Amino acid sequence: MPVDLLVYATLDLQRGMWEIQRLTGVAPTLGGQHPGRGTRNALIALGDGSYLEIVGPDDQLRPAGARWLGVDAVATSRLTTWAVEPDDVTGLRRRALERGFPSVRCVRRGDGVRLSWQPS
Repeated sequence: MPVDLLVYATLDLQRGMWEIQRLTGVAPTLGGQHPGRGTRNALIALGDGSYLEIVGPDDQLRPAGARWLGVDAVATSRLTTWAVEPDDVTGLRRRALERGFPSVRCVRRGDGVRLSWQPS
């Protein structure tokens, strides 16, 4: 099953973009804000519909809980999660939890284009 999305969380989006460009030689493209979640992103297309998402804090009001996609949990920039779109969501969730993944949840994004994926 191909990975749809890899998430690289960082404490500063511009720094995270620079880190990824230095590591890969590819310049990320600014994406957008995650309204109400206190983050914004930049993206690199990996081919076949897969992306690397660099996500960092935004100047929005801080959400009541933790920021989206592990941003508050990092001391240094790192991969924090990934997402796939399986044919069998229920089966994937069961197998992932059996193998010790701490959480598996369904996520949808809709901002003109409807995207759905299953992060772990």
